[in-house]
Amino acid sequence: MDTKTFWGRLSIAMTERGHAPTQAAVGNLLSLKQSSIHKWEYGGLPRMRHSVQLAEKLGVTVEWLLTGRGVKRPLNEHETVLIELYRQLGDELERGEVFGRIREMLRRRPTDPNRPYV
Repeated sequence: MDTKTFWGRLSIAMTERGHAPTQAAVGNLLSLKQSSIHKWEYGGLPRMRHSVQLAEKLGVTVEWLLTGRGVKRPLNEHETVLIELYRQLGDELERGEVFGRIREMLRRRPTDPNRPYV
């Protein structure tokens, strides 16, 4: 699926959450008429409140959904702490073993942001 367009990213997020990537399915998810969603598939963008609702329901960030930039999934509390730690101690951590551990944890991020690391 195409990640270059809003509809492409929405389709990916819908599929990952077990929804059909169709106008009707998006309409059901937001309690909107299919006709309100039609333009999104052809280059239009939703209102901000609908973007936020979609992002929350599909477990993605609004920035990624609308622009394709930034992280796709919201960071959980542990990841936020690790990233802040890395920003503060970057050069020192990169020289040691700790950096490798942090980098590996971020790579193994669970797809469910509420699931803890094991």
